[in-house]
Amino acid sequence: MRTYFLIPVCAALAANLGSAQLTQKASIGLGGAEADDTSRAWSISESGRFVLLGSSATNLVPGDTNGCADGFVRDRLSGSTTRVSVDSFGVQGDGNSIALRMSSDDRYVVVLSSATNLVVGDTNGVNDVFVHDRQTGQTTRVSVDSSGVEGDGLCNSAAISSDGRFVAFDSYASNLVVGDTNNTVDVFLHDRQTGQTTRVSVSTAGAQGNKYSNSPYLSADGRYVAFWSLSTNFVSPDANLWDGDAFVHDRLTGVTSVVSVNSNGEQGLGESGPLGISADGRFVLFASDAKNVVAGDTNHSRDIFLHDRVSGQTTRVNVDSAGAEATSGAVTGSMSPDARWIAFESSAANLVSGDTNGKYDVFLHDRVSGQTQRMSLDTAGAQSNDHCDIAQAAVTADGRSVAFSSTATNLVPGDTNGLGDAFVRSLDCPAAVTYCTAKVNSLGCSPTITLSGSASASSGSGALLQTTQALGQKNGVYFHGTQGSAANPFHGGFVCVQAPLKRHALLNSGGTGGTCSGVFQEDLNVYIASGADPALVAGITLHVQSWSRDPADVFGDSLSDAARIDVCQ
Repeated sequence: MRTYFLIPVCAALAANLGSAQLTQKASIGLGGAEADDTSRAWSISESGRFVLLGSSATNLVPGDTNGCADGFVRDRLSGSTTRVSVDSFGVQGDGNSIALRMSSDDRYVVVLSSATNLVVGDTNGVNDVFVHDRQTGQTTRVSVDSSGVEGDGLCNSAAISSDGRFVAFDSYASNLVVGDTNNTVDVFLHDRQTGQTTRVSVSTAGAQGNKYSNSPYLSADGRYVAFWSLSTNFVSPDANLWDGDAFVHDRLTGVTSVVSVNSNGEQGLGESGPLGISADGRFVLFASDAKNVVAGDTNHSRDIFLHDRVSGQTTRVNVDSAGAEATSGAVTGSMSPDARWIAFESSAANLVSGDTNGKYDVFLHDRVSGQTQRMSLDTAGAQSNDHCDIAQAAVTADGRSVAFSSTATNLVPGDTNGLGDAFVRSLDCPAAVTYCTAKVNSLGCSPTITLSGSASASSGSGALLQTTQALGQKNGVYFHGTQGSAANPFHGGFVCVQAPLKRHALLNSGGTGGTCSGVFQEDLNVYIASGADPALVAGITLHVQSWSRDPADVFGDSLSDAARIDVCQ
C-alpha cells in the first residue's frame, strides 16, 4: 500500500500534560547543530534508544560528502549519530539511502538504497535492500535470489524479523524465484541464515498474484508476513475486485488470508492496506476507506483498524478516549509489538481537547485504558505549528515513546533550520546518563555524579544532583553546558562538558577531612528556577560535571565524571 521513494537527486494526551513528558529532536548535527537539510524518522527501536533516519543533511556525521540522502542511527542515550548506509569498510554510499527498520536487539539495520558501492557487483542501477550489522560493520545485500544473484527490478520497502534472520521486501524483479511471470511487484522473504529467497505474496495454493503486491510486515519469528495487494486470486471470492486488501501469509502452513475484514469476516468494501503485525502474528493493523468494517462508521474518511486473527474481532482505533470516531480521517498508523499501543496520524480536531492548529497531528491510543492523547506537542504541551507524520515503526515496546517527523518550528527550542526534522516524544522523562571518566583524587577515590529525580523547567525543586566519593571538607562547584559532551584533557583528568560553561554556586563537601566521605549536592531544579541560565528550558539537554579542591594533587584539584540530563516540563 505504501511506496517509499528515495530523495531523487544526489548533489543537486489532552492538552494538559503531566510534567514528565519530553519532546526531543533526533536529527541533530555535529556538536548539537541543527541539521542542514531535510530529515525523516523512519522507525524507533523497540527499546526506544535508537531512531532510524533518512536525511540529506551533510552535518550529522563527519565526512558526509556524497551529496546524497543517507541512512543514520541516532543513539538517544549517548547522543551520537552513526551512518549505516555504508559498505563493510565504512565507505559512504554513492546513492540515496534510508534506514528503515532494526532488529529487536538493535544490531541489524535494514537499509534501502540506490547506491552501487555498498556491496561488490551491484550493477542493476536500482534500489536494493541491504542489512548492516552494527556490531561487525558488515553490509550485505538481501534483495537477491537464492544463489545471491541481484534482482533485476527495484525495491521499495522492507521489514526484518526480531532476530534479524529474515528480511521481507517487495520488488519489481522477475528473477528472484523460478516462475515469476506476472510482470508486477511481489513480496519476497530472504533467509539470511540459509540464503534462500522465497515469494510470499502467493495464494494458499502457491499461485502468484495477478496484480501488484507490496509493503511487507513481519511477525517477530518471521512466520507471518502481512502485505498489501491488488491481486484478486488470493482469496475466493474477492468481494472488492478494484480495491487493495491487507493479507497475511503463514509461512509454516502456506495459508494466505485476507485480514482487512469486519468482525463477521466480510472484506472491507474499499481500499485497505496493512500498517503492521504484532510480534506474535495475532493482530494486524490496517488502514481502510471501507465503511463496512465497523458499525457506525459515518465519517466518510480513511480509518485505522486492528484485526484479531484469533477472535476474528475488528476494532477501530483512531478514536477519542470515549471511543467516538474522528471527524476526519487518519493517514497512517503504527503499533507496539504487543498491539497495545497504536500511534496514528490524523487531521481530526475532535480526538483531544484543544486541538486548534488545523494540522495533521500524531496521536497515541492505548487499547487497555482506551485513552487517546496527542504526541506531536512540545515538551510544555503546546501544539505544533505545522504538519506532523509518524514513522513506519513509530512506537516503542512499552508505548512510552513515539517517533515522528515534522516541519514545525516550535517543538523544541532553537529550531530555526526551516526544514523537516525527526522528533521523539516520550511520556516519561529519561533518566540521567553518566559518561566520561572521573579523575582519581589524591586518596585514590573517583568522585561520582548522580541525579535523583527529574530535571524540570517548572517544578522548582526535586532533582538532587550529588557527587559522592569526594574529599571531605573541601570546596567545589558544579558546572554545565548545553552544547554537548566533551573529553578535553585538563590537569590529569577530563573536562567532559563542551564549552561555553556555566559555573554554579560554591559548595562544601562536608564529611570528614582526610577521607572520601565528602558529598557535593545541589537541587538542580532550584538552580533552573533561579534563571541563572536562561537556556535551561523544557526540551534542552545539559551536560554537568563537578570540580573540587584537592591540595595534595599535583594540580590541586579534582574532577568527577559527568551526566547528560534532559530538562522536562
